[in-house]
Amino acid sequence: VSRHMRRRPDFEEKYRHLTKFAMVDTNVNDLENLRDDADDTFLISDFEKAEYAHLATGKGFLEEDDFFTQWVPRGYKFRAGDTAGAGQIRIESRLGCYYQIKHRDFVKKFRDLLQKLKSHEHGHRRLGSSQIRIVVCYSIAGGTGSGAHLPMSYLLRELAAEVGKGFLIGVAVLPSVFDSKVGRNKDGIYANGYAALKET
Repeated sequence: VSRHMRRRPDFEEKYRHLTKFAMVDTNVNDLENLRDDADDTFLISDFEKAEYAHLATGKGFLEEDDFFTQWVPRGYKFRAGDTAGAGQIRIESRLGCYYQIKHRDFVKKFRDLLQKLKSHEHGHRRLGSSQIRIVVCYSIAGGTGSGAHLPMSYLLRELAAEVGKGFLIGVAVLPSVFDSKVGRNKDGIYANGYAALKET
């Protein structure tokens, strides 16, 4: 969608300040390939997950984080500092979102993007409308989208309410789209899809 919009001859004048594209992923290589198509990119796996989980469960020098322990099964071993994706494991990307929201500038960056959308310094903006339309596109077959779409949606809805009326649309790609690509992991992608839809 971003590439299509940017090819329009009137994109710079009419649409650049009315649209923002943000990419969120656990795979650094995929994000690098999309950097030119985005207004901002967010790598949510760039921290030591196992070490953070150890601290968040109160086993280190920190007190137990009740918000963390309510959804992370005791004894679950997170993947060691891996920025090559979530490995089709939903909880890996959920932890990534949680960590970025709590400890990094994730919220500030998304808030800035939404603030820019509402700026009245640019033309072609409909006066009198406070609606901010947010489209969240993701797959529920793997780990990243199926694990991160709910925390991301709640976060974006909350931030949009600060600057206007947020209107969220979710576009979920179902596991059946990947049937011919996954081989032996077919059962795994359908399990991810079922779990993601059940939570929604």
